[in-house]
Amino acid sequence: MVVRVVEAIGRVFGSVLSEVGSIGLFVLKTLSVGLTTFPNLRRFADECYNIGIQSLFVVCSVGAFIGMSTSLVGYATLRDLGAQNLVGIFIGIATVRELGPAVAAFMVAAKAGSGMAAHIA
Repeated sequence: MVVRVVEAIGRVFGSVLSEVGSIGLFVLKTLSVGLTTFPNLRRFADECYNIGIQSLFVVCSVGAFIGMSTSLVGYATLRDLGAQNLVGIFIGIATVRELGPAVAAFMVAAKAGSGMAAHIA
């Protein structure tokens, strides 16, 4: 009975040590490759251009349409409250500060991801 418990504990402990060792080897290999090879700066600059600059039109277009639809809904809501002159502040807070960064991140990720997938295919 005691032997089985000790064997079970040993198996679990051995598997945990094996996983920790595998992770350690992975980290060492990653660091050795990262520190011994020089990155291709031209390719890095090309990818930054493809992911960032070429996504600018898509992000601006989607941002404009989201801003317009938010302003329509905001105007209708604020008109009922008699505060339709606050639509600009509402758009500034809601779209630019709260919603804008998230939508921009999603659009850049979607555009870059679809471009990479099309390049692979």
